[in-house]
Amino acid sequence: LDNSNYRRTVIHDPKFHPRAIVLDPKKGLMYWSDWASGTSPNGKIEYSWMNGEQRKVFVDSGLQWPNGLTIDYFDRKLYWCDAYLDKIERIGLDGTGRKVVFHGSDLDHPYGLAYYEKLLFWTEFQKGTVQCLNLENNTVTTLSTENAPLFEIRVFDNSTQTGSNPCQDTLECAQLCLATPTGPVCACKDGHMTDRATCVPQANYTQPSRCPSTHFQCVKNLRCIDNRFVCDGDDDCHDGSDESKAPGGACEAKPCGENQFRCDGTFCISNHWVCDGDRDCLDGTDESKAKCSNITCAPSQFTCAKSHRCIPPAWVCDSEVDCGEGDDSDEKQDCKFPSCMPWEFQCANQLCIPLDYVCDSDDDCRDGTDELNCQDICDNKTQIYCPTDSICIPLDHKCDGKSDCSDGSDEAKCVITDKEEKQKESKESKQRKKDQSFCEKNEFQCKDVTRSCIRKQFVCDGRNDCLDGSDELNCDSKAVPCKGGQCKPASTTPATSTVNCTSPSRLCDNGTTCITPQQLCDTKFDCVDLSDEGMRCDENVCGFSLECSHNCHNAPDGFVCSCPPHLHLQ
Repeated sequence: LDNSNYRRTVIHDPKFHPRAIVLDPKKGLMYWSDWASGTSPNGKIEYSWMNGEQRKVFVDSGLQWPNGLTIDYFDRKLYWCDAYLDKIERIGLDGTGRKVVFHGSDLDHPYGLAYYEKLLFWTEFQKGTVQCLNLENNTVTTLSTENAPLFEIRVFDNSTQTGSNPCQDTLECAQLCLATPTGPVCACKDGHMTDRATCVPQANYTQPSRCPSTHFQCVKNLRCIDNRFVCDGDDDCHDGSDESKAPGGACEAKPCGENQFRCDGTFCISNHWVCDGDRDCLDGTDESKAKCSNITCAPSQFTCAKSHRCIPPAWVCDSEVDCGEGDDSDEKQDCKFPSCMPWEFQCANQLCIPLDYVCDSDDDCRDGTDELNCQDICDNKTQIYCPTDSICIPLDHKCDGKSDCSDGSDEAKCVITDKEEKQKESKESKQRKKDQSFCEKNEFQCKDVTRSCIRKQFVCDGRNDCLDGSDELNCDSKAVPCKGGQCKPASTTPATSTVNCTSPSRLCDNGTTCITPQQLCDTKFDCVDLSDEGMRCDENVCGFSLECSHNCHNAPDGFVCSCPPHLHLQ
């Protein structure tokens, strides 16, 4: 601890995702937990010597999200909590006497756990509460309520570990001393090896990669990206290391492939991007006149008459000039356009678009003809047209002091002759602006001066998340589960599952609702019990995981794999 540069990797495994760890230094052992994931249906607790040797599985049944490992060193018990199964368990360090210590409705996603003198302390991830269980009388006390989410909790007590330290008393090491059941051993930091009583650099040492051979490991954030994305001009690592041209960088001397073009010194782009009318290289060599004047297009491409660009045949006669300025040879006069279907609208440029796209405030035709004469869709006797919103509103909303069109056109060119009416309009207009919400659909806007936006799941949850408590107004005395912002009374009788739900879909709401992987972590609450959101959704585990062969979906417990329709998981 006196020199943080002495750092050694004791266990390395690309599929190794430890969640919680606890040490038993007197015995020279360490224990850690691993959550269930898309490739491992069950969680587990493992242990090894503190030098990483003799790794074994300690508990692997009846676990989902084991976390918060803590040891009672006097009675030799290992305790843990399960954030998915909502229970706290213990087992003897000899592997016997497993027992459920506490479970039930008083547990709500326990995350961190700590033992101290017959007391268990734990944090509840979503509620933000710190709870205490007296193991002698089995009573629970809420110690504190903090801002969610809460993670680990620790109790520091000098009396939990007493006696001598073998590393200090019997062995002197140059860098690291690691305890093991057979006695302490000396070790060196990564890249070094022991030579008698000293540590010397290890020849030809390469830092272990977290990524497979087909991927590149980013330098700073250690993400894994496909080798195809290295030196492609895009910062896929988000730390710049996959595009680094510095000495020793990934692109310092990277050769381009047979189907690539080199520019900007070390930059490689696809040959299809050369002379395509878009400047993909900073030095512009991919679109230089010298390069493009003599280029020969492939048989599968169309050659523009003046610019000599090579474009896909699908771009010819598509009502859009793709050959560049002054060259419309891809939109020749003899273009034959297909007739539009009855459910389509034909633009002036002969393009066909769905009727639903007409008068929707978007130029889908790319010539503006789908947004012309849109006011004709309204009944002029009883309605007026909002051009920005592409909607018709009642005629009596015109000049009523309230902007019903987002561009305010229904309140334009209004004549106010009465001073009192003008004051009334001004007051109503200000109040309307004050009440206007800029929050997302899944958010609630507080009524206080901050006008803050909070998630709708926090409304009527028994806690004041707004400064003025407006999120808890007009709520029943007892918080009830909410879905999509609509609160419904909680069921008083347990439901039994009759839903046919096959993997990788999963059940929620006590087994009464089946949701697809696409509904997980999509910021919409599809389950009344809210179990399809939160937890690890914000971690973007799929961005770092390579365990799914096809489709990866972020999930509250990490990630879920799925397959295209013609394949299945195995």
